[in-house]
Amino acid sequence: MGGMGSGTWCRWNTKTTTNDVRQLDIRLMNRRGWLTPSRRRTIHWKWNGEPWGDISYTSYSNHLELSYRTQINGGDWHPVKQTVKIEKTPCNYGGQRPWFTCPHCNRRCAILYNPGKLFLCRKCYQLPYQSQNQSR
Repeated sequence: MGGMGSGTWCRWNTKTTTNDVRQLDIRLMNRRGWLTPSRRRTIHWKWNGEPWGDISYTSYSNHLELSYRTQINGGDWHPVKQTVKIEKTPCNYGGQRPWFTCPHCNRRCAILYNPGKLFLCRKCYQLPYQSQNQSR
């Protein structure tokens, strides 16, 4: 009822946006060296300075294995294990750029979002950017 992530807080016609949900950004993970194969890490999210969840993952050369808990509609917490493929494309001046492959639509993307049970791309969850909710 209302609350964070429900899509009805603030204004009646406001949709949940990409800023309102947890996200995994492969560009940031790559820059920080968090994609090293056979490495286990934990990411902690905060919302307004307060803990907002965490996720553990193990990285491999071509995928991540995510492990986290989720709660749907205020119900019980359920453990989730999800595998996300990583695709690499060559850069113009050498090296490679990693991309997530959306587990639902197989679309290549830099960020996966979690307003529901799984981490999927913005298009699968139909998440607008925050600027798309602003009036002219």
